[in-house]
Amino acid sequence: MNRRVAGVVAVVVSLVVVGVVRSAIPPYLPTQSHVSPDEQSVVDLEVGAIQLLEVRAATRLQGDGSFPDGLGTDATFVTARVRITPHGGTLRVVSDIQSADGRSYEALDVAGLPSPAVVYVGQRVTQTLIFEVPADRLAGAHLVIRGAGDDGVQAIQPVAWFPVEVDVESGSLTIDETIVEPAA
Repeated sequence: MNRRVAGVVAVVVSLVVVGVVRSAIPPYLPTQSHVSPDEQSVVDLEVGAIQLLEVRAATRLQGDGSFPDGLGTDATFVTARVRITPHGGTLRVVSDIQSADGRSYEALDVAGLPSPAVVYVGQRVTQTLIFEVPADRLAGAHLVIRGAGDDGVQAIQPVAWFPVEVDVESGSLTIDETIVEPAA
């Protein structure tokens, strides 16, 4: 009987010690660490390099044939021309514009749905990301680009963090075609 009591006491003491240790460790809270661009507007993340080439805004789009010409919105279309080069593997890129108040506006594909871009190893892709953002949310906004490996697991941090400094143009924006070329 003494062995049983000693065993139960050992288990209870072990559980108490584990509970005390776990309560001393702060909880895991996922946060984003923002990586700002260098002088050439490049952010070099572990999964790949992302360069912001141009940001423009207007209320109408002229397309490359993948959507109707003269597509309009009550909000503002923001286009971001980016060059993406993965480091060592296929890269799934998810992007959004975050307003100063924390609201998020995901990139759109030709059907108006959220659109991830996939860049394969050995390629460099230059493409235009399209966002639909209310005009009053552009002040203080940032273009946020996250990368995930080919396993599909999206990294929480770090993220590329580009300031969106753009005036809304009159007329339509022309969407340039996507360019895929061998990585240097």
